[in-house]
Amino acid sequence: MTPQPLSRREALKRVIGVSIALSSLNISSYGAVQGIGTDPNLHKKEIPWPRVLTDEEKRTATALGDIIVPADEFGPAASAVGVLDFIDEWVSAPYEAQQKDQKVIRPGLE
Repeated sequence: MTPQPLSRREALKRVIGVSIALSSLNISSYGAVQGIGTDPNLHKKEIPWPRVLTDEEKRTATALGDIIVPADEFGPAASAVGVLDFIDEWVSAPYEAQQKDQKVIRPGLE
């Protein structure tokens, strides 16, 4: 028996049905995984964990970023687009991968 192609109408009915079923699960009520905390709300400019880079490390990271991505006719320097904030937030995150990265990045900024 050859499978029949799925009509657009039938595909939409299935997608809508699955969407309704999933929305009834209320997944957001399950909360954070023990020991990790919650991910930041990307719609707000706040990070739920403290930043760890020192002022000296920030100056070094800013200088290195601007050497790697300087301002030119194609765009702004790294410091102008928030690369330092990204690096500081990244190495400050409480997740295992970022904590490993912190051990590599911070000594390079001393």
